[in-house]
Amino acid sequence: MAHPPFVLGGLASWWGYVRAALQGVAQHDDAELRAFVRAYQARALRVGKGKATAEIVARQQGVWEARAQSSNTGAAPSFALTQS
Repeated sequence: MAHPPFVLGGLASWWGYVRAALQGVAQHDDAELRAFVRAYQARALRVGKGKATAEIVARQQGVWEARAQSSNTGAAPSFALTQS
């Protein structure tokens, strides 16, 4: 938790997970996406969110540029992560 209220925010996050588990809410079907998110979260805990996000942006920049060129829009994709 980066911003107050730390305890209330932590409890709200925890309750969201517990409630989903009790209701049997299914995880996202894409195992690759789940693995990516888990790896990102673990990296963010180790090096900080800003650096972890910057690493992803650096690694994916070529992919995003290729997609933008292939679509002939010249604009960056709307899903590009920004450093916060």
